[in-house]
Formats: sequence, C-alpha cells, structure tokens
Amino acid sequence: MDATESGATPSLRQVALERVDAFNEHDVQAFSDFYANDAVLIAPTFPEPLTSRASIHQREVDLITAVPDVYVEMIDAIVDGRTQVVEVVLRGTHTGPLAGEGGTAPPTGNSVEVPMVLISRFSDDGKITRENRYYDAGAMMHQLGLS
Repeated sequence: MDATESGATPSLRQVALERVDAFNEHDVQAFSDFYANDAVLIAPTFPEPLTSRASIHQREVDLITAVPDVYVEMIDAIVDGRTQVVEVVLRGTHTGPLAGEGGTAPPTGNSVEVPMVLISRFSDDGKITRENRYYDAGAMMHQLGLS
C-alpha cells in the first residue's frame, strides 16, 4: 500500500507527478494549491520574486493566457528530504497577449521549447514554501521572437 492509499501525505515524487498533471490540465487552482500562502517563487523572467500563492496563481493564469496550449513533459524528479528537484521541458505556442515587465507583448505565433529545472522546498504540511526555477530566459525570448 502506498502513502496515498493509507491516507498519509503522498511522497514528493508523487507530488511532482500531480503538479505536472494539474499544470497540463490548466487547473490553475489545483496547481496553486501546492504552494503555501506565503510561498516565494524565483525565476529568471520575473523582475521580482513572487511572494504569495495568489501571485503564483496569477502568473500561471497569465502564462496560460499567452500560451493556451502550454504543457510540460517531466523528464525526472529527485527528492531529498523536503526538497524536490524536477526537470521538465515546457512547450507551447504564443497565441495570446503575454504580460511582462515592460508591458504586454502581442502574440507572435511562435512556438517555444524550454528545458527547465525547478527546485522546491516543502514545509512539514506538504506545501511548497520556496521554489527556484532555472531556464535560459534569453533562448526562450528568442524563440518567442521577443528579443
């Protein structure tokens, strides 16, 4: 019997799979619920860290608006204690307005394929308290035609 069948907290490897599923189903609420209310998310294309579940939720809404067919393929997940490292490839087509630091970019119709690594730290209650996302922002912007 695995942890989810016994009613215990699911393993962080299982959580990685569930996060990918929520993201790929564009279930922003389910995806956001993995984060603590005061979670911090840092990424190369964010001018400042996101510092709440609500701001993370809005960022995902903005991404899905800009790239309605966005999805990730999970390559690997490594867990050590309360730290989860997930390697994914993000893919999609920029067909909607993209909100960003300098304003809103109109759709380019370009496709993007970006390898990413997400390092997430979890609290005792199973919520993400801090996440660092690593990817080549310059290559992503070039693929989108925005550099």
